Amino acid sequence: MGWNRGKMGLIWYGNESIYTRNCIYTIVVRKPFKMRYTFKIILTLVTVGLFACGRSPKSLGDKAAIDLSLVDSVTIKKWDRNDSITNVPVKLTTLQVKAIVDKWNESTGKGMCKYLPTFEMTIYLTDKKTRNFRINARTIKEDKDWCYDLGEPDFIENLLESVE
Repeated sequence: MGWNRGKMGLIWYGNESIYTRNCIYTIVVRKPFKMRYTFKIILTLVTVGLFACGRSPKSLGDKAAIDLSLVDSVTIKKWDRNDSITNVPVKLTTLQVKAIVDKWNESTGKGMCKYLPTFEMTIYLTDKKTRNFRINARTIKEDKDWCYDLGEPDFIENLLESVE
C-alpha cells in the first residue's frame, strides 16, 4: 500500500480501491503471492508424494491360496437383494470342491472393483475356520474389494448345474 506514480498521476494502492487525483476507481488490487503459500503447497505435495511411494496396489491384493487338504466342505448360494427370500445353500461334491479351489488358486488379479455379487461361497476348513467369497460372473473376491478373474464367465453356473 502506498502512493505510486502511475500513468494517471499519483495513485494510492489500497486494499479495495485506487484513488487518483480526480477519480476513484473501485477495483480489487491483487496482493503479491506470498512465498510462504508457495512453500506450503510444495511441502504438501512432497509429503503426499513421500507417503505414496512404496505403496503399490499389488500389496492390497495378497491372495491366500486354499490348501485342498484343509477344506472340509464348500457351500454356494445365490445372493438375493431381497431379505424375505431365503436361498438354500448348495453343498458341493469333492470333485466340484477341487474345481473351485483350483480356479481360485489359478485366478489372476484384476484390481479393485465394486459389484453386487450373484453368488456367495463359504469354504469350511478342517480347523473350524471359514472363508467367505463373493462371486459375480467371472470375478471373485474375498475380504476386500480386490477382484480376481476366474477365466470363464459362466463357471459357477455350470458348476451348480452339475450339482442338480
